[in-house]
Amino acid sequence: MTTRLDLPHPERVRKLADELLAHASRNGTRPSVLGLAKRVGLSNTTLRRHYPEIVDTVTAVRAGSAEDRQPADTKRYSDLVRRNAKIRRANRELTDQLALALACIQRLSVDNTNLLAALEAASKIRRIDIPHGAPAEMRTKGTLG
Repeated sequence: MTTRLDLPHPERVRKLADELLAHASRNGTRPSVLGLAKRVGLSNTTLRRHYPEIVDTVTAVRAGSAEDRQPADTKRYSDLVRRNAKIRRANRELTDQLALALACIQRLSVDNTNLLAALEAASKIRRIDIPHGAPAEMRTKGTLG
């Protein structure tokens, strides 16, 4: 057995829907059918079943407000793409500068070795190379026994 439901007059529901839409427009939010159902004092399903034209109006406004937001989302996306490209360019430049710095360090190491060899040759200094596997006392004294 079902109970008889006292439904509000369609004009009252329309008025509450208009208030909801005006409130959403002022605040920049999206209206919802569930919010309207709470204002009317009905369940969402009951509202949809008995007032489909009003629900369609709220749904259409909600969908339209989503389309209005799309340019902002598109702008945000394009801003992210632009920032990402800028970061990639900076990364490439820094990678190139790092490779150049490494090449300069290698060149300076080679030049340093050559200059030391030229200095030793000019000063008639004879280098004593200690074998890698020599005992510890030979390495500390700097002589071969």
